Amino acid sequence: MSDYHDRLYQRYASSHFYYRDLAAADQLYARLAPFYARNYRELLPADRAAALLDVACGTGDFCYYLQQAGYTHVNGIDLSPEMVEACHARGLTSVLHGDVFDYLAAHPDTFELITAHHFIEHLTKPRIFDFLDAALIALRPGGRLVLTTPNAASLFGARDRYIDFTHEVGFTPESLTQVMNATDYGNVRMLAVRPVAGSWRGVVRNGLWHLTQGLSRLALAIEGRPLMRPVITSASLIGEGEKPAGKSS
Repeated sequence: MSDYHDRLYQRYASSHFYYRDLAAADQLYARLAPFYARNYRELLPADRAAALLDVACGTGDFCYYLQQAGYTHVNGIDLSPEMVEACHARGLTSVLHGDVFDYLAAHPDTFELITAHHFIEHLTKPRIFDFLDAALIALRPGGRLVLTTPNAASLFGARDRYIDFTHEVGFTPESLTQVMNATDYGNVRMLAVRPVAGSWRGVVRNGLWHLTQGLSRLALAIEGRPLMRPVITSASLIGEGEKPAGKSS
């Protein structure tokens, strides 16, 4: 890891605008819980005892959501000591401080589901392949990897690519599909990250979101861009892939 990566990750929570107030983590989670439910509930295993891993779990919001949803074998790992400390303060004692690659290598054929929220864009291109290979080894046959990353095909693609100094690469649905197919994941699919429509404000926002998605797709069609179907132009993108049932590590 380069010196600038080390400096930023050691103090990632205190240096990044998103994590300025760790004391407000519970308030933030109250807004995130319905968001997680809308976008990820259908991607979770039916077995509440399944082994789950959230990579680069940050302050543990998704791990906490999984626990609240009744999952009993939730694991997390993060390279930032500040993040892990925040997780432990929330009672997430199964979150470990350490290197993701070392952890995955030490747990072959272990997890039914590995999630990575806004992690893969922080890796260089060679390390992206290393991570996808390592996650495939750590999954059980039939287990799934679920990635969330900024969508470079969105209206805000450039902003989200450069909003964090540690971002190394951007993905479109096409390029994320390409790298997951190239690393032997099966049943690869791409999904839009959708807003929550709980309150009347949420309903309005959801309607406007659908409008902007339609306008974005129209602009791409006018440009004559070759695109995979369905066309996904949401600000963030979910990529899902499966370890083939007959493949063991």
